[in-house]
Amino acid sequence: MKQFKGILATSHVDAHNEIMPVETLEAMVNQINQQYIPMGIEHDPRIPPKGRLVSAKVVPLEDGEYGVEGIGEIFEPGDSYELKNDGREIPVHAIDDDKLHIQFDRNYRDEEDQEAITAIGELFDSKPQEELKKSIDPISILTLSGAFVLGGIANGFFGKIGSDAYDYLKGKITGLLNRKNAIQDKHEALLVFSFWVTTGPQGFEVEIILTNPSPEEIEHFLEVGMHQVDQFVSQYYSQYLGIRRMTYKYESNTLAIMHVVRKDAVPMFPKEN
Repeated sequence: MKQFKGILATSHVDAHNEIMPVETLEAMVNQINQQYIPMGIEHDPRIPPKGRLVSAKVVPLEDGEYGVEGIGEIFEPGDSYELKNDGREIPVHAIDDDKLHIQFDRNYRDEEDQEAITAIGELFDSKPQEELKKSIDPISILTLSGAFVLGGIANGFFGKIGSDAYDYLKGKITGLLNRKNAIQDKHEALLVFSFWVTTGPQGFEVEIILTNPSPEEIEHFLEVGMHQVDQFVSQYYSQYLGIRRMTYKYESNTLAIMHVVRKDAVPMFPKEN
């Protein structure tokens, strides 16, 4: 494992013409020092963590601005890492209510997209949330999330939607992804189903990712793939200690595991049976 030290963020105007005030930098430092922050690439959930941030502090810069100086660890191929049980864990999207939710990134800020997202939020009786991500690559991510018990994901998901609203939801999602695929051309649009799954006192995230899905692929996942999720999650959850996130892909009408992430940010790569 290699260690590094570097500036992670500053109070300068960034590529999105936005500024992080010192208070935001301090909040970032507090989170890094209290949790293991996985280091990914361009906020792409398909890519497993390449390392983790382990400590940070706010430092003054030469031009009078401020920056977050962090220390991180890079995972190296072939190395094994003992599970850390020191009370620190990766941040997770735990859901503590019985509703479905929709999250979106800055790529969905235009008026037409916001109308559709607001309509989905009203259907779920929950408020849509924008996920703020500082990324150069304009990959777009639309996320549907909810909380379920292990073994009851599919039934719980459709039970929360209701049969009368199923076609309405499918139409809204398809419209959003169709517009994004047409506008972004070569850039990717991800549809993510993110489930907070509990088994007894334990909880972990399950992500199923569809990349540039067609209307037919979205429908096939909802009608076929969703019912495979419980079997796959139960199969892999028992193989590893300390799991906090499981990531799957759904492509060519097939559900496949990509990686799991332990609570200490270390990625694991299960072999499919």
